[in-house]
Amino acid sequence: MKRNTKNLLIAVTAIVGIICIVNAVWLIVQSGSVAGWFTDYRNIVYGDGAAENGSKIVWRNDVLGWQYFIFYGRLLFGIAFDALLLLFMIKSILALKSGAFFLKSNTYILISAAVCNLLYNFCNENIRILIYDTYKNITDAMLLTPLILFAFSLIYGLAVRVSEENRLTI
Repeated sequence: MKRNTKNLLIAVTAIVGIICIVNAVWLIVQSGSVAGWFTDYRNIVYGDGAAENGSKIVWRNDVLGWQYFIFYGRLLFGIAFDALLLLFMIKSILALKSGAFFLKSNTYILISAAVCNLLYNFCNENIRILIYDTYKNITDAMLLTPLILFAFSLIYGLAVRVSEENRLTI
């Protein structure tokens, strides 16, 4: 691979890494502020009272399980998605040294990233259930990115097979 392309890949990986770290920190800070982790725990409202509550979580017994899933799912799947993207980029750079750019393990990382992104999008789209809504909603926008990422992982898997066949061909 040309040196310029390798340097560009390293620069893009550094940018992706910075964005992923900033996004993960932002998710933690935003989730913590909504949950009251950084304030007095008595500010969290239980039961009714969303109107006076502003942006704090209103834990309600009728949707408590969904609220836990949405809150912690958004946080954990968002951070996992960022970590998987960064892992994909780093493994791709390290693979350049061995001469095999397409790694089979990266296919699984991309599929895992697609699943994490789907679950993150579901949780993010339904974040209002923490404050005042009680409905769950699925939109086409929340499905589009994970489906494209999944399709990319299938194409990447094909590239892995073609790369392995080319290596074995004399």
